Amino acid sequence: MFGLLGGLRVGGITVALLGGVLWLRHQQQAMEHLRVQNQQLVMQGDVLQSRLLQWQSQAANLSAALNEQKKQQHTLEEMSEQNRQRLQKAVERSPCARQPVPVDIIRLQRDALNRRPMSN
Repeated sequence: MFGLLGGLRVGGITVALLGGVLWLRHQQQAMEHLRVQNQQLVMQGDVLQSRLLQWQSQAANLSAALNEQKKQQHTLEEMSEQNRQRLQKAVERSPCARQPVPVDIIRLQRDALNRRPMSN
């Protein structure tokens, strides 16, 4: 009977050790799988970081271009207003400016504009 109990003990220990070894092996495989996933996520993070930097650079360039365009538009609007005021003063001084334009002159100007090729 003692021999049977001793054999059961040795068998139980062997089973326990074998179970522990299998469990450790499973844990190692799981760790390796997680390590590979982590490496992939780090690489994806690097790619996304690079894209973000590119987009930030593009946004800064677009912002600078829009600011420059806004300055140019403001300058052109100021020039246009100055020209409008000059024309208005010139018209005020000219006695012919208040006279209606003959229909034939309007027709000639319209026809000339229609024959002119588009500049754009």
